[in-house]
Amino acid sequence: MSDNRNQTDLKKFIIKLVAVTFAIIVVINVTYNLIFADKLENINKLLRNNRNNDIFKLLIKNFDSNTISTQNEISKKVKKSASTISVSLKDLQRNNIIERVIMNKSSKISSDIGFKILNGKQSMNYLVKYNL
Repeated sequence: MSDNRNQTDLKKFIIKLVAVTFAIIVVINVTYNLIFADKLENINKLLRNNRNNDIFKLLIKNFDSNTISTQNEISKKVKKSASTISVSLKDLQRNNIIERVIMNKSSKISSDIGFKILNGKQSMNYLVKYNL
């Protein structure tokens, strides 16, 4: 009798365990979709633009060597006009992909503003993951 009861208790336990595990997976999935998926989709759309992607790749290379690029340097390397690069840099900055850095704090010249990747390691993983 106790053998039969132990088996039914074990079956109930396993069913409850599976149900709780499934519920946790659903909650994690919903949370991920609500919080992260929208942002990742926006970043993915933004980096599918060739100009933005070229700037992103250039700044990733600079991240490895720990250098900061000015808008003029980026413009020359990407071979686009400074105004076109400025618009792309603003889009990337607005989406928290890059950040502006003041290179010479004693000078108030706008050419002393450089750009670098906001979170380099995460950005490199993103680059590899989405094959950009």
